Amino acid sequence: MFQGEELQKLVELLKERDAYLYHACQLLDFQSYLNVGGIPSRSHLESNRQLYTGFETDEKDRSRQVWDKVFGNLEDFGRTFASGKPAVPNPFGPILFQIKPEALYEATDVAICLRSAGRPGFNRENEALSSIQDVDRLFLYPIEHSKSYFVKHPTQLQEEFTPTASKASAPEISCTVVSGLFPLHYVNYVRVEPYIIQRQPLQAKVKEIISNKGAKFKVFERDLDRCPPYTNELLEIIKSDLPSLQNLSQNPRVSLELRDWSIKLMEKNLEYQFNRFAKYLYHGTILPILKGQL
Repeated sequence: MFQGEELQKLVELLKERDAYLYHACQLLDFQSYLNVGGIPSRSHLESNRQLYTGFETDEKDRSRQVWDKVFGNLEDFGRTFASGKPAVPNPFGPILFQIKPEALYEATDVAICLRSAGRPGFNRENEALSSIQDVDRLFLYPIEHSKSYFVKHPTQLQEEFTPTASKASAPEISCTVVSGLFPLHYVNYVRVEPYIIQRQPLQAKVKEIISNKGAKFKVFERDLDRCPPYTNELLEIIKSDLPSLQNLSQNPRVSLELRDWSIKLMEKNLEYQFNRFAKYLYHGTILPILKGQL
């Protein structure tokens, strides 16, 4: 856990490594974020009567006393799927904030853990890294490398932090923030997945909300030409149904590429991640647009 002077050292390390914080959300939540003026905790959204996408881990987050924390990560979880690898798109949403590390100065304490708070048996205080040296060990390359911000893969993290991190997956940052949020002026940019919903790019919806709220930050769309060809095919299927990977892999009306991708995900036991991705995307982004809420 980092506080006081150690918190300042943490920010300095991240800046030296050109590392940023990342936070993904659905369109419904994005509008609520702009309503409250920043990237908030779930508790802050709730107390301000703002809409948000329900997560399967919500009750666990309450009982584990992380409902009031502001969360972030050290990498763009959507990048792996976008590069064509057998991975699930970011389950938390198609809208990604890149946040300056100075946002951590807003916190009274910062915990960097090797796995998600939603995992079984998670304990924030016990699992938080305790030194700046440990945080530095999260990264794949030396600090002078041009890609010094790259985070190690789960298997590398497990080897690096053995025997205490046999279940390490991806570093997660949780922060106690008195105001309940990271103000929007810490946002470096927002990246939107190249989804088309109701014949309109999702990016257009995002820009419309930003304009209506008077927010000031850059918005980019992930390059569709570099994404898998089945990116929007998958979206259209989720829009009409919430399929399982098994159904996708056996559906003759689905492209061969999408069926192959589904099979590879099943081989990697990623059904749970896929189900969360599809469910959250439908309820937090697709359905609000179809209903005319956004």
